Amino acid sequence: MIKSILLFTTILLLAGCGTKPIVVQQKPVQKPILPVEKTPTVEPTAIEPAVEEPEQEPIEETLNKSNAVPYVTTLKTQKFSYSDAGFLRNQNGVIDLQMFAVGRPLVKLKISEDVCVDHYCITKQEFNQEYLSDSYPDDLINQVLTSQPIFDSQNLKKTSNGFMQRIIDPRFDIKYKITPGSIYFKDLKNGIIIKLRELH
Repeated sequence: MIKSILLFTTILLLAGCGTKPIVVQQKPVQKPILPVEKTPTVEPTAIEPAVEEPEQEPIEETLNKSNAVPYVTTLKTQKFSYSDAGFLRNQNGVIDLQMFAVGRPLVKLKISEDVCVDHYCITKQEFNQEYLSDSYPDDLINQVLTSQPIFDSQNLKKTSNGFMQRIIDPRFDIKYKITPGSIYFKDLKNGIIIKLRELH
């Protein structure tokens, strides 16, 4: 009986009457589709140029140029040597001299009772000892920058538009000349030059 059933089943399978084998195809796993967030549209705006912060100048109090006279200035002393544009102001007994290069302050002299070089303030006598010559009178730098005679007008010669002095001593050899808009002081022995020529 079992043989008969097996034989009948074999015949049906050969004849194609049996059930077809089920083939399971694996479908690729799909990732869930997430909703896409819309990025907000930004209206194009005009690009403004970056505003640069002004650099802080190394000198706290810059000279008010509206009250100052512009000069081409040369200062050569024992401590520094500069030659460039400068501004000089003489107001209420205070002398301010600033020198600039490419628009930036190089050196500032402020002279009243004392002499301040940038933030370093000393007496006039100490200024002469440190920057000029200790054989100079204390007020020499004031007198030169205000176009006054020096050394109690020693060897003063008046000219048609100013005056000049030539003072020779074992400690110095000074040529000093004042003309309108010009100051010239030179100590040949100590290698000191103070020269200002007004810009028009």
